[in-house]
Amino acid sequence: MSESFEKLLILQDRDRRIAQFIRERADIPKRRELIDERLNSHREALNHAKETRQTHGLRIKELEGDIETFKVRLRKYKEQQLGVKNNDEYRALSREILSTERSIRKLEDQELEVMESVEELNSRVKELDDELKKEEASVQDELVLLDERLHHIECELEEVKQGRGELTEGIEPSWLSRYERIFNHVGDFAIVGVENGSCGGCHMCLPPQLVHDARKNDSLTICSYCGRILNHFG
Repeated sequence: MSESFEKLLILQDRDRRIAQFIRERADIPKRRELIDERLNSHREALNHAKETRQTHGLRIKELEGDIETFKVRLRKYKEQQLGVKNNDEYRALSREILSTERSIRKLEDQELEVMESVEELNSRVKELDDELKKEEASVQDELVLLDERLHHIECELEEVKQGRGELTEGIEPSWLSRYERIFNHVGDFAIVGVENGSCGGCHMCLPPQLVHDARKNDSLTICSYCGRILNHFG
């Protein structure tokens, strides 16, 4: 194997580490977004429960007002009934009294149902509030770890970038240029092995002549399918 080819392989290892750190660095904001979305989901659930409880509270007040309106009407009918002078008027008022009492019972049943729902919502709000506090603490810990990881990545990235220029020394300029174009295009392995007569990058079966040329490594042998540089390891 030529010296240039050996140095290209060493350079590729360094470039792959650089690319890995860059991908990890770019992934951290996405992970932050996912954490924020998870926290917002808890907040939205809590706010929804509180809003529902508030709506139920307003409904209870509305029902209480309707019940009081019917009770006032009921008292009025009963007072009128005391002063009627014939049976027809008395029976008519009795029917109104009975209907009003039914309406009151129906409204009171509705009020009871809503009040029971409010009790359940009170428990749910407390449960969600506790969960949110735990989630906020967990998120804070995760964000600290992400910040630490980002700092570590930045340091590692700076370290692996240093000295890359020295690794390019002694590499045939045309080889280096070709390698860098391929690496920048594929974002990973620009140099791949030949595996059982196939390209280690695209896995297409190679013509025998390319396999033969790849064994030499005294010139760049390019896969005719994916354009990667072929190397017959071993």
